[in-house]
Amino acid sequence: MRAAIAHIGEAMDRLSALADGLDPGEATLMRALAQNFRAALLRGDAAQAKHSAATMLEKSGATTRQKR
Repeated sequence: MRAAIAHIGEAMDRLSALADGLDPGEATLMRALAQNFRAALLRGDAAQAKHSAATMLEKSGATTRQKR
């Protein structure tokens, strides 16, 4: 489980690094959300982890696709 959390965290860090070139303020927020996500998962707080991930997804401008 820790390895999976580490990989997801690394992906979130890469997304934050990309945002850094466009908007340093947003990148700082995204880094904080990524750290919060990792910490929540490690302490078993699934609700907080889900909230952090959803906020980061929203801030990234990504969209989710509905299954057909």
